[in-house]
Amino acid sequence: MSGNDSERSGPLPLGIDLEVPSAARIRDYFLGGSHNFGVDRAAARRVIASWPDIVVTMQQSRAFQRRVVRHLVDSGVRQFLELRSGIPTAGSVHEQVQALAPDSAVVYVDPDPITVAQSAEFLRGDPRTAAALADACDIEAIFGSAPVRELIDPSRPVGVLMLGVLHFVSDDDRALAAVSDVRARVAEGSAIAIWHGATIDGRPELADSGPTFEQTYGQAGSPYTLRSREQVQEMFRGWELLAPGVVELPLWRPDDPVAAAELVRRASGFVGVARKGR
Repeated sequence: MSGNDSERSGPLPLGIDLEVPSAARIRDYFLGGSHNFGVDRAAARRVIASWPDIVVTMQQSRAFQRRVVRHLVDSGVRQFLELRSGIPTAGSVHEQVQALAPDSAVVYVDPDPITVAQSAEFLRGDPRTAAALADACDIEAIFGSAPVRELIDPSRPVGVLMLGVLHFVSDDDRALAAVSDVRARVAEGSAIAIWHGATIDGRPELADSGPTFEQTYGQAGSPYTLRSREQVQEMFRGWELLAPGVVELPLWRPDDPVAAAELVRRASGFVGVARKGR
């Protein structure tokens, strides 16, 4: 994982408060990135202490993202939105997409202005990528933002990635409305992918560690809400859910089904992918 703050060169990005952790930078740490600081690493270590498999879960979420991107590109999708994206470091959506289809466009959307500023700097020089400032549930603002208007053609299919997004939305109605609003704004043939933190029977370690886990993310300004498979399935109402439906994180079209089955009890969350039909 990433090194010390002292290893960085140059001034810190304007506005970064090294006393307050960021959920985006905590995720960056879990994925082995370098865009995080001591306060983020301390918060991440508290999460790991209460839930050691969080790192496996984050790694599997990235693997799920790769499989979704590959499927959508193979299906002809050439424009993507990642909501509540965090910082697009190595292995992010634009790298995955453009390796398969270089003409594709990707816009990262995040509610944190510092994350967006860091993302814009990271993406500088790539005319097919951009970062937009908006809440992941404010779909009107997302589609009205300048980066989205410049790079995303609403008359053509778009892949919308809501990976690790909706478990930060505590209001059930607001979470449902966000997915419905996406459907209303995208063209036929568009797709949405969701990964959501899950309540799973037989996982007492999650229940036992919940307060520490939730408190840590709450301190980072991102309260965490776990939901059941049925609740996640409900989010796809009005969409055409693709096989195999809503399943545990490693089990959506895995490259290695045997290894995926072994990871189910370690990598927490429900995932699904759906298309907009006629």
